[in-house]
Amino acid sequence: MKDIAPPLADPTTSPTQQPSDSPTRVNEAAKSTASSNGCNAQDATWSWLIAFAVSLLAGFAFGFAMQKSWAFDPFIVRRQFAFANWIMIKVFAAAGASTAFVLVAVSYLAPTAFAAVMDGAYTNDRGMVSAFVGGALIGVGGFVIAGSCPGTVFSQLGAGVLTSPLTFAGAIVGTLVYGLVHPYLTGEARTAKASIYFGVPYPAIAASLGTIFLLLVIVLEIVVPANNDLPAGTTVEHDWVLAKRAWPAWASGLVLGSIQIPLILVLHKTLGTSTALVAFISTFLSLLPAAALDKPSLAYFKGKHIGRRPGYTLIFALAAVIGSLSSAYFGDSFAELHGVHPAGAFFGGALMLFGARLGGGCTSGHGISGTAKLQWASFASFAGMFGCAVPLGLLWEYA
Repeated sequence: MKDIAPPLADPTTSPTQQPSDSPTRVNEAAKSTASSNGCNAQDATWSWLIAFAVSLLAGFAFGFAMQKSWAFDPFIVRRQFAFANWIMIKVFAAAGASTAFVLVAVSYLAPTAFAAVMDGAYTNDRGMVSAFVGGALIGVGGFVIAGSCPGTVFSQLGAGVLTSPLTFAGAIVGTLVYGLVHPYLTGEARTAKASIYFGVPYPAIAASLGTIFLLLVIVLEIVVPANNDLPAGTTVEHDWVLAKRAWPAWASGLVLGSIQIPLILVLHKTLGTSTALVAFISTFLSLLPAAALDKPSLAYFKGKHIGRRPGYTLIFALAAVIGSLSSAYFGDSFAELHGVHPAGAFFGGALMLFGARLGGGCTSGHGISGTAKLQWASFASFAGMFGCAVPLGLLWEYA
């Protein structure tokens, strides 16, 4: 193939005698590199936009369903742990069942996405004790004192619960404090032994767990019908589906479980919300001079802003606020609840998020997604949540 002399080539030099670093070849290489970089940048932009859209829609559905279930009511959350209300358990058992069945289906139909989601599922750099203690702090601070949890607080904000901004503020403080002490709390990564399967394939155990959750929902719905647990004047009847003041708890749970499908297939992640507060702080800190983030005390928040993968959860959370607000608007139930005592809202929110970060997950991340993935840390966190929330909840309700 004949070379073409560049416009500014030396007239005494023939095209075939041009050196290898001639302007033509340099320019072509530069154009090729620029084109490659442009394609990569374009691909990255499209990937981010797709992730943004999925996070936005999934978060909206999460907030809408949580508000419709009334599991956002601080006193319904608190009374669950005195066994005086069953809405929260119905929602999360239905969500856990549907998540388990979704993961089983994905393991067969989309093995690549399944492998990506399960990658790291059995690794914890803080161990079982941290997971249990973190769960205990969520149970005591979130469920009982604040009447909230790391995901529910976004639904409470959207629904106009009066003290929810204080819970959110406390959650930010708890997350910030954890980030500052994080370097002193982590250790070497620990991978759970393969014995978690007990020699049985994952789908068999996950499907069995999903069936147990499903049976629990059915039994509870028979023993305690949906309307029995709802506030006075609120029922699951009347109006079209979006305008109902309430949905059956199992229906809201089914929506939460269904959200896992796009999250798994597109983002290769499962439902979890406490990372949103980390991304919130990281996004704020990213506005500061770069040198500020070089401090070891702030390393936990570096690179987790809204423009990076961890930031997808913040988009999800913001959309959950909008979804909850929309549900409350359609159901004519906005700003009906005062919430818990302001001090309890703030202090409980701080304990709740410190615990979620210490344990490596929240009610949705551990309780719904983690248990369905058979993570030992999730079962430990779940035990901590209930083991500590129930005694305090009973004391609060009946003492």
